[in-house]
Amino acid sequence: MATPTPSKVIQIVDHVKGKRTEFYEQDLSKFVAENCIQKNVHYPVFSIIGARSSGKSTLMNLMFNTKFAALNQSRGMNAASRGIWAATCNSPRAIVLDAEGSDGAEHQDDTSFEKKTALFALVISDLMFFNIKQDEIDRNNGGSIPLLRIVLQERLNHRMHKLKIVFVVRDYNDKISKEKLHAKLISMLAKIWGEKFPKNKSSNISDYFEITVEFLPNLDYYGKEEFRNRCAEMRNRNVNHFVAQHYTCPVEEFPRHANILWESIKKNIRLDMPSYWAITSSNRCKAVSDELLLVVKQVISQGYKKLPQHSKDDLNKMTEWLGDILKSSLTAYDDAVKCYHKETAMAFKEELKSQILLNAKPCFKQALDNYEITFGKNMADELECMIEACSNLNDHVILHPILDYIDEFKENITDSVLRSGMYQMGLTVKEWLDESGTGSSSFFPNLTNQVDFLERVKSPVQSKAMEAHVGFSLSSSYFSVKSFLTSLFSTLLIIV
Repeated sequence: MATPTPSKVIQIVDHVKGKRTEFYEQDLSKFVAENCIQKNVHYPVFSIIGARSSGKSTLMNLMFNTKFAALNQSRGMNAASRGIWAATCNSPRAIVLDAEGSDGAEHQDDTSFEKKTALFALVISDLMFFNIKQDEIDRNNGGSIPLLRIVLQERLNHRMHKLKIVFVVRDYNDKISKEKLHAKLISMLAKIWGEKFPKNKSSNISDYFEITVEFLPNLDYYGKEEFRNRCAEMRNRNVNHFVAQHYTCPVEEFPRHANILWESIKKNIRLDMPSYWAITSSNRCKAVSDELLLVVKQVISQGYKKLPQHSKDDLNKMTEWLGDILKSSLTAYDDAVKCYHKETAMAFKEELKSQILLNAKPCFKQALDNYEITFGKNMADELECMIEACSNLNDHVILHPILDYIDEFKENITDSVLRSGMYQMGLTVKEWLDESGTGSSSFFPNLTNQVDFLERVKSPVQSKAMEAHVGFSLSSSYFSVKSFLTSLFSTLLIIV
């Protein structure tokens, strides 16, 4: 099987001591657009920090098939990576960051940049690798230890999520067991934590970091192929099935957010990441909601005018039309904000739904009114024919068809209210009846007076009225059938 082409890399932060520090947002945006295959999804960010010339770039290249500049022994032990570099990986999906190493001899008086890169890695990463050599464990200074102190300090100086950090112990040998070395590393972390922050001795480092430890012998000890296999195993344990637990955003938005955070770090602004992502999510969800609502208003306004009259009179077609508008709009919203804070996105979704239904309500109520007229006319015509055709009407012969009509009407109206989502706007069958005048004598315009019929069904109607807990008088023997049916309809209709 062909080996996948290594991912290209791009410098996103350029740093020249005492002169400039630049973030290349436009270059990063173009790079993401060209190299991230999947769109509108979150690409977890995996970064690595550690001492200079400790093999960070080599490790990332082997784990993610990237092309970060690795140490060239012929150039001496100078840093291979300067500033911050980025690459993309599509399997597994990831943005990979390689930060300039710390503790270089030529860099001892420029610790402010080390602090900035460490903090940037902390706030932007979903998972961070920390390169540390075996012989540095239990040391007070040198190598990666100053950077480790910076990481712990910056973590408490700012408010952010609990980060998973993988300590990669390099140049491991079996003179000491992994278990003992793991314990020594954790003990060292706790010691630094307590010494650096005596006020927080009661706090546990595990409250701030999810710590994992990996061990890699020297590349020359393993041989390149075996070392590559060990890196692949480490990636499988920590990366391949990684799911971001905290703040996420679509990959297209990553360059903008990265630049905003970097500029805040440069200005020494205290970062409050939960608040930042809450505001970011709120702004984005509102923008998407407003944009969709504007489109929906135009679709309903212009689309309704273009509908043929027979479609406007067809309750089922109108219900489907308005229901499709609601469904497609909410689906588009969900897709656009799926990477943002779920509770925030849901709140704006409910508001968007309410606004869509509010704009659709007049069209829907008109469809109900049209349906009322058509249904009432058909029902009246059929009952009139039935009454005229029957010489011996009795309670059961006429009452059952009436109840059937009422059930049909109730079911159709209720189904439309539910399918369209209008019930969420407080539009119930009762509200529509009250506003449309259904139940008035105009509902049965074609029925004539039938005093004998009224007398025959008087008792069962009163019985039904009592069952429905609605009292009305039928004491007069000169009620018209249409008035009787109106009262019956109002009595027996179950309001949803």
